Amino acid sequence: MTDFKFADIGEGIHEGVILKWFFEVGDTVKEGDTLVIIETDKVNAEIPSPEAGVILKRGPEVGETVHVGETLALIGEKGDSVDAPKAEAPKEEPKEPVKVEAPKETPKAAQKPIAELRW
Repeated sequence: MTDFKFADIGEGIHEGVILKWFFEVGDTVKEGDTLVIIETDKVNAEIPSPEAGVILKRGPEVGETVHVGETLALIGEKGDSVDAPKAEAPKEEPKEPVKVEAPKETPKAAQKPIAELRW
């Protein structure tokens, strides 16, 4: 399930007003379908669906204000519950530090002065 939020669509845009929804809860959408038109103080923006799926929940209704970061829609698969707990990312097990040991003996080439080495 995707919690699709209203993103910052331009400099200084903090909110917009919902002008029109193109889909109802339960409708199937394709990635790129226009979900909603939002009016800001600078532009009327058509907001596309970020993925294919079923509209499980819509955010503000026509005429209501939506702020940047607020949910526009929940998109998932048919039968998904909007009340279902969100799946958490698996936690990584702490890794043990890698132990590096110093060499037990000095290589023979390193034991001779550079002047005595022959190439």
